Amino acid sequence: MDIIPVRQEYVFSVASHTMRAVAEHIDDKRHLNYYFDEKLVVTKIIEDGDYYTDDDCISEVVEEYRKSKKDVYSDLLNRHIDKIVLTSKSLEVKLVNYGIVINAKVKIVKDYYEIELNTDNEENSFNGKFKASDFSEVLEKMRLFTSTLSGVSSELADKINILSNDKIEEIVKWKE
Repeated sequence: MDIIPVRQEYVFSVASHTMRAVAEHIDDKRHLNYYFDEKLVVTKIIEDGDYYTDDDCISEVVEEYRKSKKDVYSDLLNRHIDKIVLTSKSLEVKLVNYGIVINAKVKIVKDYYEIELNTDNEENSFNGKFKASDFSEVLEKMRLFTSTLSGVSSELADKINILSNDKIEEIVKWKE
């Protein structure tokens, strides 16, 4: 299986302001951007690399900015770091296995993981939210969900089909 990096983002808040640090993989380059209240504060483009290092690259860009600039944003990082809190982290990758491409988006908010998996054409999608301490726990909970469903799949399908066999559809058709 190939795991192709797409995007990684950290969102922070300080007082009523929002800061975002983003790494996007575009055309074999890594675009690193740091935003304060949607204003682009600093950007850096580096050669694409191992997506495991996005975290390090984001940290370096913010650290360089903190040390080299003298403005209100760098002052927050230099003098008020204790007031800055992480509100979320998100990660996007493409999973490619035997020609099948799945877009995976994971958002972490404290101890909850929101996961969205969809096909390239976005016709098929799976969404879930799991309370977990790490992604291994999320995968284990997903495995439990799917194995439970597979054990009751034929009975569940029959019952759902019976319950959803709505007489209204015989009279009123779906919107085109």
